[in-house]
This record gives sequence, structure tokens and C-alpha cells, in this order.
Amino acid sequence: MRIAGLTALVALQSAVAVASVDPVVSRPCSDQIEHVAVGHLSLTRKKLRATGNCLVVLSGFRDEHDNTRSLYWNGNGDFTAIVGWEEESVAGGYLYVRGFSLFPRGVTQPDFLVSADRSTLQVTHANGEVFTLDGKTGRLLAYTGGHLTLADDREMKPSDRGGIEMDPHSALILDYGWRRAGHPKELMSRRSLFRKASGKTCTVTNREFLKPILTAEGKVDEYEFRFDNDEVLDSFLREKCEGWAGI
Repeated sequence: MRIAGLTALVALQSAVAVASVDPVVSRPCSDQIEHVAVGHLSLTRKKLRATGNCLVVLSGFRDEHDNTRSLYWNGNGDFTAIVGWEEESVAGGYLYVRGFSLFPRGVTQPDFLVSADRSTLQVTHANGEVFTLDGKTGRLLAYTGGHLTLADDREMKPSDRGGIEMDPHSALILDYGWRRAGHPKELMSRRSLFRKASGKTCTVTNREFLKPILTAEGKVDEYEFRFDNDEVLDSFLREKCEGWAGI
């Protein structure tokens, strides 16, 4: 698979919760893989060969039943949650993937910072916004660029779609949805949802705005936008979706 959750819902208004959080000053994306262990959690930062973008990965999160979740922040703007269930009777023993793209793109390269007392982790995404996570459990606490609605992840379930829902404060979020055994954006016939802070939405078929990146051997390595920048994407969405008034 290529990568480029008890029942109560807890709503976290991140703009208030972490208003004083500053972005991590992003370092150059090195060819050397960086790995930092924080308790049972693991933070990794590496350069992707196909695109040259940085990728930050947080792994090691487990719920009460040893189901796992890893989070991925990609320099192309993608934010991805990958959930794996131990019990085959629950989810067929497969990984499930929830995918988003967060705008604007290209502000910086993803990077992370571990607090001095190791109680919190901060990941600055490619759009310059900051995710704050619990340094002991790896649970998402807040996101400066939008509103997070998190399922109680002590007991993750497939119906929680990764346990993460997002709405933007000011910019744009692209929701690829939820898929078993692969990233939803890999299905070119599938439809994804662009959502603005105003509540305006636009549903577009993946092949209309994504294209594959091929390896030297001709295999698909990753998917990228067909549009060089957000201004060109905005023009496409204005033509595609009635009443769309810009990113």
C-alpha cells in the first residue's frame, strides 16, 4: 500500500486551545532519515524519493485492544491516518486509511518538535499550521488550522472512519474519505470532497484533479495534483462548482 476510533465524540476547538502555538521552524529535508523515540511512540522524518517532499510519521499509538493508528504529514499537503485492527473478526485484519489534503499547499515542509519535558509533540504541516499531540499516548489534542472532532480512541472501530473529522477555520480541506487496504485517492473513479470554512463544498472525481507519479520502472509511486499551485486549482473549482468563490 502506498502512502505518497468507547463511542463518545470529543470536540476540540483548536483555535482557542492552542492560540499561542508557533509553527516549528522547518529544517531542510535531509536525505538522512531522522528517528526520535518518545516513550513507546516513534517520530520519523524523511525525504520522499519521488517528489523530494518531506514526510513526518508518528507511529506507536495503540488502543485498549492493541489496535494501532499511525499519522502521516506529507510535504504535498496530505494528512493521513492509518488504522490497523488486531482482531480479524472486527475488520478483516486489514489496514484502513483516512485521507485529507490541507491548504494552502507549499508554505513549508513538515517538521516536528518534542517539548523539553516530552509531554507534548508538535508537528507543523505543509500549510504552516500546527498539530499538537499528547507525548505519552500520541492522541491528537488540537490543530491550529481547523476544528477537530475526535472519536474516543480508547476503543477504535471501523465505523469511526479513523476517528478524525476536520473542518477548516479559514482555508480549505480536501476530504478523500475512508478506505480499506489502500489510500482512497488511489481510486481514480472515486469522488472526494473539497470543503471551505464557510461550509461550501464541491465534490470532484479523483481523476479530474490527481495524476499518478511513476517510477523509472513505470509503476505508480504516488499521486499528485494536476495543478501546479492553489491559484490554478481555484480556477478549476470555480468552473467545476457553481457558486465557488475562491479557496
